[in-house]
Amino acid sequence: MTAPPVGRGRRDAPLLPWRRLGGALTTTADGVELGMLRSFTGLRIVNVVQTTLAVATLASVSPHPALDVVLLVVFVVETVLFVALCLRAGTVRRRRLVTADIVFGAVLLLLQPLIAREEHRIGSWEAWGYAVTLSCALLAGMALSRRWMWGAVVGLSAAYLVGGLQGNMLSGQLWSALTNVFGYGAFALVGAVISDYLRRLGAEADLQRGLAEQAAAEAERNRARMVLHDTASLLTRLGRGAADDAVLRRQATAGANAVTAFMAGVAGREVTDGESRCLADVVADAASAFVDLPITLNLDLARDIDLDPDLVRVVGGAVVTLLHNVRQHAQADSCVVHADATDDGRSWEVTVRDDGRGFDPASTSQGFGLSRQVRAAAEDAGLGVSVVSGPDEGTVVTLSWSSQVTTVSVGDASDGSSQPPDLLGGARLEGAATIGG
Repeated sequence: MTAPPVGRGRRDAPLLPWRRLGGALTTTADGVELGMLRSFTGLRIVNVVQTTLAVATLASVSPHPALDVVLLVVFVVETVLFVALCLRAGTVRRRRLVTADIVFGAVLLLLQPLIAREEHRIGSWEAWGYAVTLSCALLAGMALSRRWMWGAVVGLSAAYLVGGLQGNMLSGQLWSALTNVFGYGAFALVGAVISDYLRRLGAEADLQRGLAEQAAAEAERNRARMVLHDTASLLTRLGRGAADDAVLRRQATAGANAVTAFMAGVAGREVTDGESRCLADVVADAASAFVDLPITLNLDLARDIDLDPDLVRVVGGAVVTLLHNVRQHAQADSCVVHADATDDGRSWEVTVRDDGRGFDPASTSQGFGLSRQVRAAAEDAGLGVSVVSGPDEGTVVTLSWSSQVTTVSVGDASDGSSQPPDLLGGARLEGAATIGG
C-alpha cells in the first residue's frame, strides 16, 4: 500500500479559507503541509510587524520615505496573496508561487539602496530587506528540490550583496555582508531538514492509518465469515433431512440468532465466560451440540488442566469448527475427540480424528474454517497446530501446548511425512478443492 500524495491540492476549497490558519492539525500528510504553511505565515506576520515598526520609526531618515512605505505595502500584499493561494492548495509546495516570492525578495534586496543610507544598508532595520527575505530562504528549503533551493540561496545572496554593498565596499561592511549571506543557506537547510522529516512522518502516519483500516475491514470480513461458516454446516445438515433432530434445531436457532446479532452490529456470544476452566470440560461442552455425529470422547487425562479465559475461547471455538467440518465434509463413520496431558501438566494436546474421506494437503487448499478459525486463532494464542490427512485416510487435527516448545506441521497420513512448518505458519496450501469450508 502506498501513502496518499503529499500536499495534494484541494481545488474545491474557497479562495481565501482563512479558517485553516486555526484549529487542530491532523496527523496526516495534509496536516503536515498545513502545519508548515502556518509556520511560514507566522514568520511572515512577525516580519510585517517588525518592518512596520521599523519604517514608522526610520521613514524620516530614509532617502525616499514614500518608496519605503510603498515597498512595505507591496510586501504585505504579496504575502497575503501568497498565503491565500497556498491555503487554497493546502500546501506551500507550489514551485511557481515560491519562485515568484523569491524573485520578489531579490528585487526588494536590490532596491535597498533607495530606502537606506550607505552606512545603514548592512545590519540595520533601516534596510529591512535582509530580515524579511530570510523567510524566502526558509520557504525555498520547505518547498523546492535541492537544486532549486540552492539556486534560490545563491540568487538571494547575490541580490543582498549587490544591494547592500552598492557604493559601499568598506572592509567592515563587506565582512558583515559576507557573514550575513550564510544566513540564507542556514535558513534554507533548516527548512529542508525539518520539512523532509515531517513529510516522512505524515506519509508514514497515512500509511499506517490505511493499513489499520485494511486490517479492520479484514477483521470485519473474518467476523462475518466466522458467523456464517458454522451456520452453513447447520443449513447443510438441515437440508439433508435432519429437521426432526431437536438438538440440531436448537443449533439452527442459535445460528440464526448469531446472524441476526451480527447484522444488528451486536457482538456474538463468547465461548468463554471470563473464567478459567478445565480443559476436559471445555472440549466436552464444545462437542455436546454434535449429537448427530458418531463422536467418542476421551477426556479423562485432561481433567487436571485449567485453561485461562483466552485459551478457553480458542480451544472451544476450534473444536466446534472442526466438528462442523467433520459434519459437512468428512462423511465419517466415526470421530474421536481426545484430550491428553503430561503428568506435570506442562504440556497438553487436543486431537480431533475422523475416518472420513480426508484430503491431500499438498494439492488441496484449506478453507476458512481450518485456516482461520482453527489454525490462525490457535497460533495467535501460542498453540501448536498439526493437520495430518490423506485421501481416504481420514483427518487428524491436533492442538498442542507446551511450556517449552510449540510446533506447527502439516503431514500426509499415507506416509507419515511432514511438510515444512511454514505451510501452516503463513502460506495457504494451493489446490483445486477446498476442505474445511
